[in-house]
Amino acid sequence: MMENRFQLQVLNVKKSILEIPSKELVSGIIEYSLLIYIFTQPFVHHTATIQAVSLATALLLWLIKIFCFGEYGSNRNRASIFLIIYTFVVILSILFGVERLISIKAFKSDIAKQLILYAIVINETKTIKQIKSVLYVMVFSISLLMLASLYEYITLAGNYGGFYQYIYKTNKGTIISNFAELSIFYYPVSVLSILVEKRVSLRITVAVSILFQVLFISLSGSRTALINVVFVSILFPLVLKRYRTVLGFVLGFLALLYFVDAFYPEMNYKAKYAEVFSLSTYLNSNAVSDRLPTWKASFKMWKERPFLGYGYGWKKFTRVCQAKGYENLLTNPHNLVLSLLFESGVFGLASFVLFIVVVFTSLFNNYKMAVSDDHRMVLMGVMILLASTTISSLTMSPWSGPHGKLMMVMIGLGLAKLKGPVFTNLVEQPGIP
Repeated sequence: MMENRFQLQVLNVKKSILEIPSKELVSGIIEYSLLIYIFTQPFVHHTATIQAVSLATALLLWLIKIFCFGEYGSNRNRASIFLIIYTFVVILSILFGVERLISIKAFKSDIAKQLILYAIVINETKTIKQIKSVLYVMVFSISLLMLASLYEYITLAGNYGGFYQYIYKTNKGTIISNFAELSIFYYPVSVLSILVEKRVSLRITVAVSILFQVLFISLSGSRTALINVVFVSILFPLVLKRYRTVLGFVLGFLALLYFVDAFYPEMNYKAKYAEVFSLSTYLNSNAVSDRLPTWKASFKMWKERPFLGYGYGWKKFTRVCQAKGYENLLTNPHNLVLSLLFESGVFGLASFVLFIVVVFTSLFNNYKMAVSDDHRMVLMGVMILLASTTISSLTMSPWSGPHGKLMMVMIGLGLAKLKGPVFTNLVEQPGIP
């Protein structure tokens, strides 16, 4: 009797779930929840609750959609397989590493959320319109961050004279945090948005955002971020044969540097950024003197645990360094290869590299088969974003935090199987093994 009553309750619950008005409504809520989550990413220290609720909502409804409509596995590809392999290696590194609690927290905040975003985006993205919506939300969020930070500083200081110090020395107490690293992702996405958009009003709006991003990057004093600006501004339009756009970017960038140098002569921006275009900067160890001891220590520590490293998560780096007798080092290796070796060893590095290679080749194959100009441009944009992130990885570790999550969103957009005749060869369409 009790067993029959329990079965009846289960059937009633399932029936209530199945009475969801429509699949389109569920998909719409999932999409808007993801857009909210993506929008809040630049505001790292001020939107934790909103991020948690929006991502949990998207995940829960996606699972309900799978349960009700059976759409799981509609987009299978090789990149997903290698992502699972990399995740498995990371889990092994945690199990056999040190400071497991730190590793578990890092896995929960980074890898787990990256997997969720990738899985939902790659299966829920069906149209170019959805992709453009994501791009616009990203540009709007970074634009709002810049405006909010400028307002915060002027409110506190009463003027904008020392704004460069505010950008350079941001912390958890300020609205903006580590803008140089954020720009490694948002600048290429903004350039992609202005090239995809056809409406003049939106293109002008995005162009203004791009100019402010370059201004903020200049004030941040980061050579790595500047290299990213130069790389993306020249390569992206050249690949797409937008030569006037290249000229516009170059002239706009030079004008902004002149503006910054005129208002903040004490920063000596001309001399600093001139080093970017000097070969001696990259051959002289003095140019990387602040990172070199950390790189050497990271390599030596990796050799002690070469296969699976010390476990996922960069926050344990300082503790391990102190335990090994290394003092006065940076808080993380500031190099993606060394970070991967330290955290998950040679197995982690190999599996991650394979994942990126497979993603890039899949995007390139999709680009060759794509019919829509907008789709081709998006695919090219994701490839250039991967390339610029790879270059930045020489002096940063940008695959954690907001950058890592948003990168997985962009990869998911690039590998998504869109509706309609978007590929010339349906047999080789992504999602069909």
